[in-house]
Amino acid sequence: MPIFLLAFMDYSGKNSFEMIGALIIFAIIEFINGQYSCKNRQGRSVDWFVGYKLPKNKFQIYPGSTILYADDESTAWGPTEDLKTPRNAVAVTLKQYYDHKNEDVFYFFYNDQQPGERGEGHGRAHAKGVALFGNSSGFWLLHSVPRFPSAKSYSYPSNGEIYGQSFLCITLHSTSIDMFGKV
Repeated sequence: MPIFLLAFMDYSGKNSFEMIGALIIFAIIEFINGQYSCKNRQGRSVDWFVGYKLPKNKFQIYPGSTILYADDESTAWGPTEDLKTPRNAVAVTLKQYYDHKNEDVFYFFYNDQQPGERGEGHGRAHAKGVALFGNSSGFWLLHSVPRFPSAKSYSYPSNGEIYGQSFLCITLHSTSIDMFGKV
């Protein structure tokens, strides 16, 4: 809404067609900025994706950051991705938060084992995830990785390498935000 008010104030001296044109452009920009979704590693929006991070093994076949991946466009588990690089579905999805964290978006991180915290958690069921919503859509990324992600920048933690980990990302319409308040 502030964008529309600024547009009205900036164009109040122009004729009405110019003002309407400017409002339409600002509305389109606002609509585009309000679109958040799960992303595949190429940066394309997907309805959902699932990933299984393979446990680190002593033979170094899997270094502890290898993830098997499938999404709504897949017919089978896709090629493996490395969670330590910025070109994996988890990193590309979270990049939307890192790129827009200072804007008017709804987001929250939750993790029963916070980044920088020591210990094994609280002895209860594990709950970890990230949600980011704009005006029209957003994503909910549920995962099992302790102390992940950082709110500052993307980095896969070494404490998430030893055991298998899971990821599930779901793209939702912003009206689904009410669901979070009821859970």
